[in-house]
Amino acid sequence: MKNYRFKEVKLRAYNKTAKKMFYSNQDGVAFINSKTGFSVVEIDLQNFNVEGVLADDEDSVLMNAVHFKDKHNNDIYEGDVVFFRRHIAKQLLPMVGVVMGKDFSYSINSGIEHFPMVYNDKDLEILGNIFENTDEELAKKAEEKISKYRTK
Repeated sequence: MKNYRFKEVKLRAYNKTAKKMFYSNQDGVAFINSKTGFSVVEIDLQNFNVEGVLADDEDSVLMNAVHFKDKHNNDIYEGDVVFFRRHIAKQLLPMVGVVMGKDFSYSINSGIEHFPMVYNDKDLEILGNIFENTDEELAKKAEEKISKYRTK
């Protein structure tokens, strides 16, 4: 294990009641794992005391960063809606899909097919996520992106 490097674990949790996203790299926030689930807590950074619970597994969805960045250098998480392009039938087609994870492998579900995430996707761009954006907002952003690639 001499040359093995551990990846930084980045998490986020969306609290359905508060309608707020919490990130593990956010100042004053810590993610705590237990036998029964997880909690997101507020930490007093001067005294390292827990100030209160911000979210827990009963009312929140926990998501992992997929260790990819979009073209704007933003971390991509499960649940993000992304624009990407793939070669299909000898054409480079614009597509939109939701990032999904299973057993620490990640793919983009476009509704038609699951596409594996690849490092060399220069067009990969986050349009939003399925928790903080409405379907209408995401559809509008997707249409704007895809329309740039339509042939006239």
